[in-house]
Amino acid sequence: MKLFICLALSSLSNAEHLFRLPNMEPLSTSPNAHNVYKRDSGTGFTVSGSCTTSRSSGGYDVHNPGSGDCHLSYGDCSASTSSGGGGYIQKIHNVYNAGSGNIFITYCGESTSGEELIHDVHNAGSGNFHITYRSESTSSEELIHNVYNAGSGQFHIKYSTSNANTHRRLVNDVRNAGSGPINITYRNCGSRNICEKVANDVYTAGSGSVYISTSSTNNCGALVNNVQDQGSGQIYLKYGIGC
Repeated sequence: MKLFICLALSSLSNAEHLFRLPNMEPLSTSPNAHNVYKRDSGTGFTVSGSCTTSRSSGGYDVHNPGSGDCHLSYGDCSASTSSGGGGYIQKIHNVYNAGSGNIFITYCGESTSGEELIHDVHNAGSGNFHITYRSESTSSEELIHNVYNAGSGQFHIKYSTSNANTHRRLVNDVRNAGSGPINITYRNCGSRNICEKVANDVYTAGSGSVYISTSSTNNCGALVNNVQDQGSGQIYLKYGIGC
């Protein structure tokens, strides 16, 4: 009898891998852009391409270290040209570009929490950032808290809407310490005057310039609160651009 029990236990031990219960495997401690999934409901980011993600305070960090392109889309961008697939995460803390690859960020929905969707966007390489807002949101959250350029790459930030009730600030701080330009275009074709600051602080310390254009007239006052120009780059503000 003892021999029979020992043989039976040995057989069960050898066959354990055949009968492993589901959900027994540990989660990865260093997920990449293709295996981070949001488990609750609501709007979130889809991340795909040659970037990696890691957990950070307030959400996730997205890092593009090389020459490949990285795509981040918020909301349902199925009808747009942005890339789909990949992981689905609620909030991004930092987006960092260190190489020659490009990063594309497309907003196709508003924040369900009324908070900023991305805290910091940092370019230290030669690749470009393309940030496009396509939502008809009336929410007042900032799209991005800080935009910082320290390399030769360019920033292209475009906001276009026909919603006359949109009153928001696109970013809090715009800082250009590199050689690449930062271009921000804000169009509201439903109500030409956008009586809200496009940015809070605009700061230059390098040779790269900052260009801010809006469809508004100058009836609503200044586009930014504070301007600090300490580099050879220039800050250009333009009103009344066409839709």
